[in-house]
Amino acid sequence: MNKALSLISKSLPTLNNREGDLQLLNASNNFQDANFPKVSVLPESHVLDVLKLMSEFNLAVVPVVDEGKNYLGSITSADLLDHVADMLGVMKEGGIIVLQVLERDHSIQQIARIIEENNAKILSLSVLSASEGNLEIHIKIDLPDLNPILQSLERFNYTVLSKFQASQYDSELKDRYDELMRYLNM
Repeated sequence: MNKALSLISKSLPTLNNREGDLQLLNASNNFQDANFPKVSVLPESHVLDVLKLMSEFNLAVVPVVDEGKNYLGSITSADLLDHVADMLGVMKEGGIIVLQVLERDHSIQQIARIIEENNAKILSLSVLSASEGNLEIHIKIDLPDLNPILQSLERFNYTVLSKFQASQYDSELKDRYDELMRYLNM
């Protein structure tokens, strides 16, 4: 499966070369002859490799080339952001839990078991290095009410740094709305 090809932008007909002339790049142009940094990805590149390249070289566009270095298309930062948002389940309903665990003690398997025992599914999970010897685990879960999961995690001595759940937000918003209406009716 061509992972990078699925991200190729359909709307990038031109690029500036160093002389300031616009050069139309299409499938017949050879990438080696183009006058811009020799930074590209192959069609089978993983999205995280594209993200690393964009971040490392501060790029807004990454060319996609074949084995012969022939230009096939491009991946824009907007294309990449949309794809990463899909990967992380950003648009799906649910809540987010952020845990802090010791690097030597963390078990993704145990965390997943605790979440699944509460009839929830993990939509995405990211692990970041935090302070010395600690990890920060961000978990997107398919349920908006995280309270049963939070209680289970705390029973197993997990440190919950933060939580974001729809029911809490909706309740606070409704309370504020009710207060505003009472104030306006005075």
